Amino acid sequence: MANPLVLPVANDSDQSSFVNVITLPTGVFTFTWTWRVRQAGWYVSIVEDSTGTTLLSGARLCPGLALFGSRLATSGFVGFLFCKGVDEYTRADLFTGKLRVLYMTAAELAAFVATADPVDTLTVTVGVPV
Repeated sequence: MANPLVLPVANDSDQSSFVNVITLPTGVFTFTWTWRVRQAGWYVSIVEDSTGTTLLSGARLCPGLALFGSRLATSGFVGFLFCKGVDEYTRADLFTGKLRVLYMTAAELAAFVATADPVDTLTVTVGVPV
């Protein structure tokens, strides 16, 4: 499996909101990154440049989670974006590499899933309420 592509995040870290135009294998996208002080988190919006379609609006970067979640299939975006990093990140972590957004193609994701270890099954016993 190929390594995921780490999205380049270029900015003067003094700004609380900025835009990057990023070319992925499936097209060109505008990413708007916004730091929200009260929530102490980064949020991202994504627009497909060729159509002007907003694919994602104001999603919080949460390490370990996909940015699109269940919206991936209906968004028109081809591939998989996810966030990796420390759970309690700071504003600067987006620029230092402690917080990253990664991209995998659909084929890379399928290959990863095919080679992943199966999840242990859980046995649940339902009892009579007491």
